[in-house]
Amino acid sequence: MRRPILPFVLGLAAACSGDRPVEPVVIDGFLDRSTALECERVELAGSPAVTELRGATDSSFTVLDEPGRQVLEYDHDLNPLLRVAYPPSGPGSAEGAVSAVVLGDSAVAVAGRAGLRLVVTRRDGELIRSASMDFIPHSLDATPDGDLLITPMPVGDKPPTLLQRFDGDAFHSMPVPPRSYDDMMIRALGNAALVEVMPEGDAVLVHQYLAPRAFRIDGQGNVAGATLPVPDLAAPTASFVPTAPITEAQMPRMMVPAMAMSVDPFRSEIYILTRSGRMIDGRPERAMLRLDRELGFLAAFTLNVAAGAMVFLPHRRTALVVDEEDGFHACVLPDAAGAPHPAA
Repeated sequence: MRRPILPFVLGLAAACSGDRPVEPVVIDGFLDRSTALECERVELAGSPAVTELRGATDSSFTVLDEPGRQVLEYDHDLNPLLRVAYPPSGPGSAEGAVSAVVLGDSAVAVAGRAGLRLVVTRRDGELIRSASMDFIPHSLDATPDGDLLITPMPVGDKPPTLLQRFDGDAFHSMPVPPRSYDDMMIRALGNAALVEVMPEGDAVLVHQYLAPRAFRIDGQGNVAGATLPVPDLAAPTASFVPTAPITEAQMPRMMVPAMAMSVDPFRSEIYILTRSGRMIDGRPERAMLRLDRELGFLAAFTLNVAAGAMVFLPHRRTALVVDEEDGFHACVLPDAAGAPHPAA
C-alpha cells in the first residue's frame, strides 16, 4: 500500500505550530463499543500495487496502480471488469498518479502529481481531455453531473482553498478553508484531505492527518464545517504537531482521523478507516467507524489487519482493506442488530 503524502514530508524541516487544537468529538468507551472483525485474506487478479481504492454504487470498485500506470476495475465478487492503461509520457500521461475515478460507463479520470495533470480517457484508453493544474492534487471524486471535485495538497499559500471543482473547461475554487501551519511541509501534511460525493449529490471532505476536521459541501457550493468522531484513546493526539525533522518515531503520536473514506450509497452512511488509539505488537491498531450522513457516530470495528486503504462494498456488506504489502482482506460487517447482512 503506497502512501503518496508521507514520503513528501519525511525528513523535511518542520518547526511549526498549527491553529489551536480542534476539539475532537470523543467516542467514549470505544473499545468496549467496538466489534472485533476477523478480516480474511483474498486474492485479486492482476496483483496490483495499491495507490488508491474507490467504490461504486453497484459494489464494483477501482484500484489505482500508479507503479503499473493503470486503473483496474473489479466487480463485487473480485472479478476483473476493466483495465485502463496510461502512457509514461505525452498528453495522456498521468505521472505520479495519486487518485482516479470511473465516470459512469464511459470514462476514467486520473490526477497526476509529477506533471500536475488531470487526464480523462475513454474506457478503452483513448484520450478525451488533458488539463494542467496549478496545484498539487491529492484526492478526487465525481459529482452526479460529471464534474470533478479535487482536493489539492496546499504548499505555502497556494491554493488558498481545500477543494477545486473542474467542469470540463476550467477549475473553480470552492470555499473550504485550510488549517494554517507555520511550516510549509506541515501545512501540506495537515491539510491532506479526502473527498467523497454522497448519493444526494453533496460532498464530504475530511482531513487525513493532525486534526479531525471535516466539511460538508452541498450542490450549490455552500460549505459547513464539521468534526470527525475519534476514539477516546486516540483523542489526546489531537494536540500533537510534529517537530523537525519528521521521523517514523513521531508517526504513532500523530492523529490520523481518516486514512481512508468510503460511502454506503444505499444508506447514505460513511465509513472511515482510522486508528483505535491502542497499540498492538508495537503498532497502532486500525479501526473502522460507521457514521451517518452528518458524520454522527453509529458503530465501530477493530481490525486484525494493519490496513492503509479501504473500500466499502454495499451489496456484500463487506469492507475490503489493503495492508502495507498490497495484500487484500475482506471484512464482513455486522448490521445494527449484530447479524451479517446477506449479499444482495
